[in-house]
Amino acid sequence: MKMYLIPWRRKEYLLIGLVFLSVTVSFGQPKEKDAKSISFGIQSYYGFLLRHKPALGAIIQGHPVGLEGYVERIKTGQNYWEKVYRYPQVGLAFGGFNLGSPQIGHMFYLIHYLEKDLTKSPIGSFYFKIGYGLGYCTNPFNLENNYQNIAISSRFSFAMRGALGYAFSLTKEIELKSGVTITHFSNGAFKVPNSGVNLITAHLGLAFTPDAKRIVYRSDAPVPHFEKGWSMQLSGAFTLKEFGLPGGQKYPGFVVMAHASRRLNYKSALNIGLDGTYNTALKEEIATDPNLTSERKPDFKRAALAFGHELYISRRLSLLTQAGVYIYKKYTTRSDGPIYQRYGLRYYLPNGVFGAMSLKSHFGTADFVEWTVGVSL
Repeated sequence: MKMYLIPWRRKEYLLIGLVFLSVTVSFGQPKEKDAKSISFGIQSYYGFLLRHKPALGAIIQGHPVGLEGYVERIKTGQNYWEKVYRYPQVGLAFGGFNLGSPQIGHMFYLIHYLEKDLTKSPIGSFYFKIGYGLGYCTNPFNLENNYQNIAISSRFSFAMRGALGYAFSLTKEIELKSGVTITHFSNGAFKVPNSGVNLITAHLGLAFTPDAKRIVYRSDAPVPHFEKGWSMQLSGAFTLKEFGLPGGQKYPGFVVMAHASRRLNYKSALNIGLDGTYNTALKEEIATDPNLTSERKPDFKRAALAFGHELYISRRLSLLTQAGVYIYKKYTTRSDGPIYQRYGLRYYLPNGVFGAMSLKSHFGTADFVEWTVGVSL
């Protein structure tokens, strides 16, 4: 079996992934020690790769199959958010996919996730799962011998996952779990080419909770302070994106955001506002576009109207999902669209200052990763 070593010049991907996982681990940080509520299981996957770009058709040849093991903690009400979310599971999954494509090879991953019941009955429950983590590709793009792999160009990439399923109770301790999963791998355009990998799979597995009969759920956790109404969120983000031939220069960028947020309840807030983008990678692309003359160089700066939802997982952590509509855009690239999406995690400090990491994409294609610092007023 061929072994793959991590070259020193790629260690930044490992660093990015570890920083990312250190943020997501805050999903499961308890204030007090939980009751004995550990569950573990195994899950299999079968599905297909989404051809979100026509060029991907040349390397998508078969159906991906996967296998994972996971361990999770059932939250029993030590903190107020655990009760509000109906005592969810917070887990860590490790697995791998054979992607059915010799050009891409295998993708291994470590994903930290939160699983929440939507409905629950004595015979089973419908559940929703969302997670973030790190992926490792065994056969990334290589200009000499793997130039067809336009999907993934770095060994390490970000991973995002969402799933819907049903858990059927075979016994008090054992569940049969099945459903549909969407998994995305991308390096956020830190290295090109980077069309990304999008898997749509069916899953089937078993979960085992040894102490299920003895788990005690608490309902007396105090309600943390929060205020309904409007607030103003001002933030700035740093980006880094590669442009040109693989291994080329990486260009910095900045995003300035001003959003009004309406807190609806403990869990949810709606937001709307303006994004301004200063992307020097886009500036370089315009400068080198052979279809443009020196007199016809369009402005590379962009502005957009953004709106979305913020889901508060706990008092400190939230999940941000947004859509943006460009209101000022003078140049369109091949991977652009009139609308973009933003998915990210925020962590709030007591004084209203927050840090965030978000992925901005045009549907299935990542634009860049945003490293954000802001304040809520």
